[in-house]
Amino acid sequence: MSVHSEAHPPPGEAAKPRPRWGLVIRALIYLPLLAFFGWRAYERFANERQIADDNFRASVDQWLKHPPRTIIMPNGEAMPVLELTEQEAKDMGLLPEPAPQEGVK
Repeated sequence: MSVHSEAHPPPGEAAKPRPRWGLVIRALIYLPLLAFFGWRAYERFANERQIADDNFRASVDQWLKHPPRTIIMPNGEAMPVLELTEQEAKDMGLLPEPAPQEGVK
């Protein structure tokens, strides 16, 4: 039997590195979880970004089709005015008032 125990090798001999099983097990548990949650967070972010981008593009397209005209009210407040064609007003359910007929009393 040797005088030196397994925990302490004799002088001059290299100690065998002990595997750090606790770190390995934690890495095997937490790294896949972090990867999964990161992937799901990115997917959610990308979907929300796409929806916001589509909404922004639709609002810009609407503004380009019908640019607002701004009028100044008597109190100094600026108010945007959207101008619609008769067909657009009918499509929106806003029927314009009929024009008065000339010559009819």
